[in-house]
Amino acid sequence: MNGRRARMTRPRTLAVAVALSIAGWVTAAYGQTLAPRFETVPCEAGNRGGIELRMTCGTVRVPRDHAKPDAGSFALAVTILRSAEQPSTADPVVWLSQWPGHVMILLYTLEKVNKQPPMPFAAGRDFIFVDARGSGKSEPVLCPDLPRQVKSWSIVEGEAEAALQRRQAYLACHDELIRQGIDLSHFGAAVIARDMDWVRRALGVERWNAYGLSSGTPAALALTALYPETVRSLTLVSPTPPEPSPPRSREFAAARDAFFAACAQDVACARDYPDLAGTYREVLKRFDEKPATFDVRPIPVRPKDDRVSITGAVVELAVYHLVRSPEKLRILPYIITATAEGDNHVLGMATMFALMTANILTADALATSVECHDRPGLREALPAGANILDRLDLYGICDHWSKPVQVPPMPEGSRVPTLILGAPPALAGQSMASQEIARRIGPAARLMEVSGVDADVRTNNQCVWKVAAEFIADPTNEPNASCAAGAQPLRFTPRAEGLRGNIRITP
Repeated sequence: MNGRRARMTRPRTLAVAVALSIAGWVTAAYGQTLAPRFETVPCEAGNRGGIELRMTCGTVRVPRDHAKPDAGSFALAVTILRSAEQPSTADPVVWLSQWPGHVMILLYTLEKVNKQPPMPFAAGRDFIFVDARGSGKSEPVLCPDLPRQVKSWSIVEGEAEAALQRRQAYLACHDELIRQGIDLSHFGAAVIARDMDWVRRALGVERWNAYGLSSGTPAALALTALYPETVRSLTLVSPTPPEPSPPRSREFAAARDAFFAACAQDVACARDYPDLAGTYREVLKRFDEKPATFDVRPIPVRPKDDRVSITGAVVELAVYHLVRSPEKLRILPYIITATAEGDNHVLGMATMFALMTANILTADALATSVECHDRPGLREALPAGANILDRLDLYGICDHWSKPVQVPPMPEGSRVPTLILGAPPALAGQSMASQEIARRIGPAARLMEVSGVDADVRTNNQCVWKVAAEFIADPTNEPNASCAAGAQPLRFTPRAEGLRGNIRITP
């Protein structure tokens, strides 16, 4: 700690660093060589619950190709949220996730308005939110209509021409981007990491704390691998599998089977839902052989019309949605059993979960560019016996999207203190991802399995925030895991209770 305190003689707030950066760059002539600089812009108007006084908004231009800094640039949107306590503690937090900065600020504001603790981690530190290239308010704009054109739900319902139409939509987007002069190999976790370091230099930040959530974890890992001297600590929440990653269907099968085993080992669950795995297989077989037509007009998320055909694929997508969420996992045995019994209310809920999953798995142009850049397995043929999760992935797309590239760098053997907040073994896919990342990083990584960990920032519980906050405050100390150790084990919804009680559904 003595060395860390000695460093506190430098400017204590990011605001000071930003001011110095602007003073040094804004008055300078823009030469031929692109250099890191931050240019302020007015923040969007709106009720921010008082935090707008702590916000600084701006842009940083980054090279399109970091190997050729003079070959064009993209403007990235940057939002700085200064700490309520001033002067701020040294070393801000940089947030890496699929959530654009303005969305995170909105969520922060809503929680504050609702009088909930607003993301109570890293108190006293400034936050930096950067919209990755091609996302949020950053350049470039990538085929904004693609998700609407892909028609993933048609594949779920088994329309014969749906897969061909889907592929044509992706390739039409690809061709349009090429016509616009966009090199689709200029995306991916390593590219995001290099963009982030460019932003860091533009802001005059010496070191920061990287916080990666779910799909943002590959970029956080790449940032730590490429620029370890700039990362004070690395926090990973609900990380995605490192490359080479298994097919999504295999990861789902591991989580699903672990869940069935957990129910079988729980006395109450085994009594209320005997042979849950067998019931699930029977449901898939029955709806594949004879799909059921269902009216979805009461459901707010709907396909192209008001009726859907419930097949085994629909059920699989619903179970995939539930098995990945700690918050909803408890109702899964009841959903499977009631679906087998033809309960109309539950069939409607299952359809809604499936629709939400299909929408989430419909990759936009940015996600396609990143996935095709970072996951070489998607350039291979569709796996034999592929289920709906594989058919909705980017097989048959990536091999035509961009040239082959290397997988994102991993900080193997890193000395950067790392905290991995992963899911418990009942969520086997996420659990295995966390364990593999911890193994590859080595002794600097601490893995904690917390039942409240979720890929959705809105549903992570207070234990997740508390442990992360203690770690970021002092990465040299072991975080207090008592809140995780004292967490109640998963309690499955009793058969007699059904779906009574609060069930939070977030698309």
